[in-house]
Amino acid sequence: MEFLHRFDSLNGDAVIVATDAEKLRAAAFLDGRENFANGERLVRFGPADLRSGDPARFIFHVGFCGSTLLARLVDQPGSVLALREPQSLTDIASQRRAIRAGQGIADCAGIIGHALAYLGQGEDTIVIKPSNWVNGALPDLVASGAVARAVFLTCNRREFLIAAFRGGRDRLAFCARLASELADEVAHGETILAHQVALNQEPLDRMARICVLLHAMQEALFAQALARAAIPGAAMLTLAELTADPGGTMATRASPRLIFRPMGKCAQCRRTCGACERSSAPLFPCGFSATE
Repeated sequence: MEFLHRFDSLNGDAVIVATDAEKLRAAAFLDGRENFANGERLVRFGPADLRSGDPARFIFHVGFCGSTLLARLVDQPGSVLALREPQSLTDIASQRRAIRAGQGIADCAGIIGHALAYLGQGEDTIVIKPSNWVNGALPDLVASGAVARAVFLTCNRREFLIAAFRGGRDRLAFCARLASELADEVAHGETILAHQVALNQEPLDRMARICVLLHAMQEALFAQALARAAIPGAAMLTLAELTADPGGTMATRASPRLIFRPMGKCAQCRRTCGACERSSAPLFPCGFSATE
């Protein structure tokens, strides 16, 4: 299959790799840290070349909260393929401000749809666990209709802070960059971040406050997405729930929200519908159920 690995959506340059489900499944992350390609080619997409992909199923997360574990639990060879942190979506998220300003080869919906067309190939149901860097583009993903199903995974502030410091300088530096990246996506985020940076305090204390703010900003973005009521069956899960009972969480909360079988068109809204694997009641994007 062809897989969109890198994508500069401002000028259309992209790296397309030839790969297969086994290589994608074996890679811990699809961000370039591991080789999962049988070959690659460089292409330049223009507006006329863009494809239209179906809405996808996502695991959004705050980072350091068990998202890789959840992705591995969801993944089922021959049925479900979980893509862990594809770089092309991170590229789009990094350029979202320029895309919103009309500097991309298409609008946000067109660019995201094109990426999903290349990420959603193959016979398996695709579930995408993006990098939490993509949380900055969450408003764009939801507004464009790109999210068919979603689970939002988080942890408590203490767990997040411990995990961030346990990762050392590199992880703390990532948290600082991401906090700066997300600050303008939430109300008063830039003002609060600037205040924390300006405080006269020990460097580790300052970093701890920035990490706590980062966690709060990501949860605020999740709450905004959930409040739009545009994602059928979406819900927030916690690391505590996942680690206490992985099987139970999958059976009752995660899997039904992420996995469903295609069932044609809904008679009410004429859109693709689906059914929970553990239920005979169809659930449609419009909220209509055959049992109603």
